[in-house]
Amino acid sequence: SNPTGSITSAVATLTVNVPPSISVPPQSQTVPAGTSVAFAVSAAGTQPLAYQWQWNGSPITGATSSALTLTNVQSSNVGDYAVAVTNAVGQAMSAAAKLTVVVRPPNDDFASRIQLVGSSIAAEGTNVNASQETGEPNHAGKPATRSVWWSWRAPESGAVTVSTSGTGIDTLLGVYTGATLASLVPVASNDDDPEGGSTSRV
Repeated sequence: SNPTGSITSAVATLTVNVPPSISVPPQSQTVPAGTSVAFAVSAAGTQPLAYQWQWNGSPITGATSSALTLTNVQSSNVGDYAVAVTNAVGQAMSAAAKLTVVVRPPNDDFASRIQLVGSSIAAEGTNVNASQETGEPNHAGKPATRSVWWSWRAPESGAVTVSTSGTGIDTLLGVYTGATLASLVPVASNDDDPEGGSTSRV
């Protein structure tokens, strides 16, 4: 303005561009093999934000949203997952989330029991990462949190001995008849071998 008049300018807009920042990074997860897992990130900054997920430092093709879902994960998917968030003025890299895949024994579930054939059998296996199924009975009166299953049909009538001798852990042993977990009928069970030791025998 001056003594003869005034004029008002057009409105000027001030835009402050804020580089990306990670507010909630993806979280490490441990999941069983064959399941799905989802990683997610929360980020702030001037829109639009672009996302690029990485596995062990390498970009994952097509993984360009704020969430990453992996299906039917296997041991080959184990590793570190991180995401780069970018906009017009900068980039932020999240901390890496570690994916651990637990591989269960093939005969962890009753429905996946391993069939044994013959009259004199030695079977090997592991209960590392095994689980207790919903509805599974207690074996020898005790819950088994890491049970594995075998099935066997007697080729002839007679007495049978079943034992876990040779194992390096304290075992429970249960023998049942039945075609489903819900229909099992106990035949015999044992915690510690009557002749001594922490293995089992019936």
